[in-house]
Amino acid sequence: MKRTPQFGLTLMAAAACLALALLTLYGLMRERTLALHVAEAQTQNLARVLEEHARQTLLRVQGRLVQVDHLLNRRLSSPQATQEQLLDLLPSDRLLDAIEVSDANGSLVWSTRSTPNASPGNISDREYFLRHVRGADRELVFGGLEKSTPDGPWVLPVSRRISTPDGKFAGVIVASVLPSYVQAFYDSIDRGNDGIVTMFLASGQVAVTSPYTMSVINRDWAQSPLFREALPSWPTGTARQESDTENVERVYSYRSLNDYPVVVTYGLSMPAVLARWHESVIRNSLLLLAAILTLIAVAVGWTRHDRRRLVAEQASHRSESRLRAIFETGPECIKVVDAKGNLIEMNPAGLTMVEATSLGDVLGKPVLSLIAPEYCQAFSDLHQQVLAGKTVQLEYEAVGLQGRRKWMATHATPLHDQGQIVNLSVTRDITDRKQAELDLRIAATAFEGQEGICIFNEDQVILRVNQAFTEMTGFSATEAVGQSLKLLASDHHDPSFFRGLWRTVARTGAWRGEVQSQRKNGEVFAQGLTVTGVKNETGQATHYVATFVDVSQRRASEEKVQRLAFFDALTGLPNRRLLVDRMSMAMVTGARHKRKSALLFVDLDNFKTINDTRGHHLGDLLLERVAKLLSSCVRAGDTVARLGGDEFVVMLEYLDEDDRQASSQAEVVGEKIIAALNVPHKLGAQECHCTASIGVTLFGGSLRENGEEPLKRADLAMYQAKMAGRNALRFFDIQMQAVVDARAALEVRLREAVRTDQFVLHYQAQVGANGALTGVEALVRWQPDDGLMVSPADFIPLAEETGLIFALGHWVLEAACQQLALWALRPERAHLSIAVNVSARQFHQPDFVEQVMSVLAQTGANPERLKLELTESLLVTDIEDVISKMTTLKAQGVGFSLDDFGTGYSSLSYLKRLPLDQLKIDQGFVTHILTDANDAAIAKMVVALADSLGLSVIAEGVESAAQRDFLASQGCYAYQGYFFSRPLPIQAFEAFADQPPATLATLAPDALL
Repeated sequence: MKRTPQFGLTLMAAAACLALALLTLYGLMRERTLALHVAEAQTQNLARVLEEHARQTLLRVQGRLVQVDHLLNRRLSSPQATQEQLLDLLPSDRLLDAIEVSDANGSLVWSTRSTPNASPGNISDREYFLRHVRGADRELVFGGLEKSTPDGPWVLPVSRRISTPDGKFAGVIVASVLPSYVQAFYDSIDRGNDGIVTMFLASGQVAVTSPYTMSVINRDWAQSPLFREALPSWPTGTARQESDTENVERVYSYRSLNDYPVVVTYGLSMPAVLARWHESVIRNSLLLLAAILTLIAVAVGWTRHDRRRLVAEQASHRSESRLRAIFETGPECIKVVDAKGNLIEMNPAGLTMVEATSLGDVLGKPVLSLIAPEYCQAFSDLHQQVLAGKTVQLEYEAVGLQGRRKWMATHATPLHDQGQIVNLSVTRDITDRKQAELDLRIAATAFEGQEGICIFNEDQVILRVNQAFTEMTGFSATEAVGQSLKLLASDHHDPSFFRGLWRTVARTGAWRGEVQSQRKNGEVFAQGLTVTGVKNETGQATHYVATFVDVSQRRASEEKVQRLAFFDALTGLPNRRLLVDRMSMAMVTGARHKRKSALLFVDLDNFKTINDTRGHHLGDLLLERVAKLLSSCVRAGDTVARLGGDEFVVMLEYLDEDDRQASSQAEVVGEKIIAALNVPHKLGAQECHCTASIGVTLFGGSLRENGEEPLKRADLAMYQAKMAGRNALRFFDIQMQAVVDARAALEVRLREAVRTDQFVLHYQAQVGANGALTGVEALVRWQPDDGLMVSPADFIPLAEETGLIFALGHWVLEAACQQLALWALRPERAHLSIAVNVSARQFHQPDFVEQVMSVLAQTGANPERLKLELTESLLVTDIEDVISKMTTLKAQGVGFSLDDFGTGYSSLSYLKRLPLDQLKIDQGFVTHILTDANDAAIAKMVVALADSLGLSVIAEGVESAAQRDFLASQGCYAYQGYFFSRPLPIQAFEAFADQPPATLATLAPDALL
């Protein structure tokens, strides 16, 4: 059918309207995309601000918890001092509501909400406490929001584990963070209409939100689409979600704090983001409508005249040619996709974009084969909307035939082709624009980050600053731009400092360091500064960029940590750690200059008595007073340190090279200290007297030694001063070290002897009035492999001191019971008893009774033939426990003898309650019983007392017949001593025991040796 001119004119008008509509749609969609990009960049920048604010806040909380941990490790002298130190750690800006400390059972032992002596409560049921119990180490553990008190504010518990020195769980430190502190900051942020700022915990609970909405606070967000799908997947990102509680669609940016289980989000409502775009849509729609009406009116007018129709037809042909030319030569990709999604037309520009050499490469292929996989669904949705008659736009990534990815912006509109609707798309390559937008966002984010930025020219005139600069310095952009850098200068640096700075910039292109700058209010603050030159194409620096951070708070924290680590909290003196460090430096300096140094170890006499009788508060005041007195007695370059408790050390440097002269100089200072302390000290309303024992040693010069060695020597000398009666000064003597070294060597040998069974038992006879053998006392002897016996006087006290007495005493008991069991098989020995000495430490073991009964059961010994000899020192502590254990063993047949009676702490009121069988007269009284009336009277008194209590009595140390006869005249008929027999090995003793009783009574002491 022949086309009429009217048809050509109509086609041309329709094409013009379509092109105009497409251009309008393209512009509107591009404007909408840009609006969304700007909103995303804005939300991302503010999310970074929220992240940094949250991190700094939690770092402050973590710092407080670490400070409390250090405070607890220092073990202050009184509960009041600890409570006051805890209160000092509460920040003045109300970041924390309280700080609390619990023990391993969850009981709160310290709380800033209560006094030290109160019982604030128990947190063992809190989830954060249970997480520490299950093994959470020193990282922060967050609890859920809770009420501090029934009427108090909401708080967020943040806790830290307390460990013992060997790593065991000892409790937790809890800081109650006030969300209201963060709420004030969030409320100050501009959100626009229906915007929202939120801090989530990892559990899905909302910690803070602005505006404060109960529907947000009370909801568990863990199952919400934003929290479930986006937040756990990426540490940062942007999402678009519609709130199911408010029916508001928002653009969200979120950031997770890697170090803490916290997520912050910032959301702008879509109506606020697209407000200006909606206005543009209305304006452009009206303009488009007016243009279309105008084209229609023109087309109608031309169709009324044939000549005009002819002209229109010719114009239509020309327009069609132009449209074909545009299709063939246009820079955009124009493609037609049929209803099935296959390509049926594409212009040369499009073929180039998809890396095709001819139309045959793509004709008939699915358009989705050229779309990146992650955008295929979005493009499919677009295609379906176009087939439904809608005009749609989309930005996506295309994948060329060679695999190269490019960003595309497409505007798709429905087109009727031979009775079917197809998809006509105009697509532009926007890869460069996307990269530019990314670069712009990065630059904008960097410029408006947490670091202050100042851009200035070569004349040091400020050209531009960011918001962080204003917040740190107090100068707004209006006040700073155009001013010289001297605006921030303080008086802490001289001109040579800045000359060096600019020389470094000129030579290397940058300078990094720390400067002291001045804020608008005149306050000087520490600033970490980086200055970088911006060069032109010739390499000449034309501008400079200065970035800086405020490090004043960090410096203050470092100084506080430094003070906690190296100085005593009570007196402000250096602690042991700093003292040892200074001693090492003094050794190096002394070796270089050949000068001696001296240590004076000062220990207050009877300080514990003052603390116990006057109270710890007065004790602390006295320690502070002593610290000032010691400091006043030395030179400015000397060191006064407190090691702990009532122990102080004075280090004197640069003394004479000669030992005598150096000792004389140190003695003068020591006497000065003694004189200064030997005066009454007025402490408040009370007066206190205090003396000190001082040990002195020299170190340094040419002598090289470990830093701890001089301290050990001074400590030994101080104990010599104590033994000399206190309030004295003693220099270290080499003999002291020899004694200490000998004791240490003996301890090593003793441990090896216990491990390798180097001990034997010797038996000393106990006889009756007729000389008949009634029993023995088992005495332990140490016979090393070298055969040289070690005196019990040397190793028994050491065993008591080191705790080896437990293993040694158990061995003696076991060996004695084995011997009893062997004698029970021999009629002539079955009547003999064995007395075993038991030390007070051994007897006070909780399972001592069980040990004795177990040994008797294992060896088969008769309990009635075992006698345990106890010393009076046993009765000093826990007499009720002693009586209980003795009564239990007595019921099993075991006998008891009170050894060395009259030399210790016996009380007659205790004595009559003890289930004893025998009193033993100490050999100290027996030795001089014939020449000392007092010893004779004491022996007579012991016999009379034993008789009145129904106890037997035995005398030890009997060395002559006269002593035996005197004791017999006083009523004592049992004896032990060299007159009868020395302690003998088992073979020698049994040979001795085989002698007739009459012979035993007349044998010389050494007859059987």
